[in-house]
Amino acid sequence: ATMLIDLAVTENSGKWIKGFEFRAISPLYDTASFTIAGKTLDDNTAKLWAENNDGALSMVSSVAFA
Repeated sequence: ATMLIDLAVTENSGKWIKGFEFRAISPLYDTASFTIAGKTLDDNTAKLWAENNDGALSMVSSVAFA
């Protein structure tokens, strides 16, 4: 979750975070590669996710900007 919110802050510099929700779907270990990605939906929201090394979804989150 920390890496997801870090991506949101990095990619949206100058915006304040108003809300952050996340849901873990499956375990994600740092002993294997994984991907952190996201998509801006509009000026105030973004969806972010983490995938394990097989491409399976491990965590999803949404960020609301002020």
